[in-house]
Amino acid sequence: HIKKAKERLVCWEFKNSFQEKIGQVEPKINALLEAIQQLTSSAKLKKVFGLILAVGNYMNGGSNRGQADGFSLEVLPRLSDTKDVDSNLTVLDYIAKAVIHKYPELESLRDELTRIPDAAAVSLTNTLNLLRDLQKQSQVAQRMVDLVTPHLDTSDHFIHTVPSFVTKATQQIEVLGGLAEKAQEAYDNTVTLFQLKRQDYVESERLFALINEFLSHYTSSIDKIIKLERPKKQEAKPRANIGAKIGDGEGDDPMSNIIAAIRAGKASDLKRNLPPSSSSSSSSSSSSSSSSA
Repeated sequence: HIKKAKERLVCWEFKNSFQEKIGQVEPKINALLEAIQQLTSSAKLKKVFGLILAVGNYMNGGSNRGQADGFSLEVLPRLSDTKDVDSNLTVLDYIAKAVIHKYPELESLRDELTRIPDAAAVSLTNTLNLLRDLQKQSQVAQRMVDLVTPHLDTSDHFIHTVPSFVTKATQQIEVLGGLAEKAQEAYDNTVTLFQLKRQDYVESERLFALINEFLSHYTSSIDKIIKLERPKKQEAKPRANIGAKIGDGEGDDPMSNIIAAIRAGKASDLKRNLPPSSSSSSSSSSSSSSSSA
């Protein structure tokens, strides 16, 4: 006859499944924390957002929206959808041109945002629920240990193995709980920073999926423009002239080149399709626009 067999089984089950369950939570919380840090501190992303804002203000010129100090992140997917009917280039392609010719260091934007794809696959809500379940299981295991140990003698394997494990596991869960609170607070602050509607971004994966999609399109546009312009570079004689113009632009102002490129196409067609800039924007966009525009 095994004393307190049922209670002992609960403890052993907790011990044997703990590493798998903690492995479902800890990497996800770390991915979110690191992605939030990258998203809110990336200098390159701020500069790219500044270029987007400058283009949006030009395309909304002549209206009250033409002097916006920021834009909604909801605009990002439309940048790769809105095309110039003549050149078949998107607004994002024109921005890629400016990057390649004037800000080549921004081509590697994704290098500063390596954790965004991981965060896009994580639900903060689900991860916090998994952690709460684990906390409850550790509490139950601790109660079972307290019930079992008074009935065991010192030679029992259980008493030398399980109580110390449950204590360490509980401590590990407490540390992870602190990280989870930090992740939730950091995410809430990020939603506020980008002035997003909180009710639309309760789920963290929506925000990171939006950014991840933009990064994919951005990288594709960079690659597309490089391939399109490679023959031109090979044909050009004076190397100093390579990249001197985008479209028919003149002057040293980097944004004048983007504007001229859009003007060379059908700027009016782009205007009709591009969502207007909005004054509700991220502080990142606002701060970068003043230097980029």
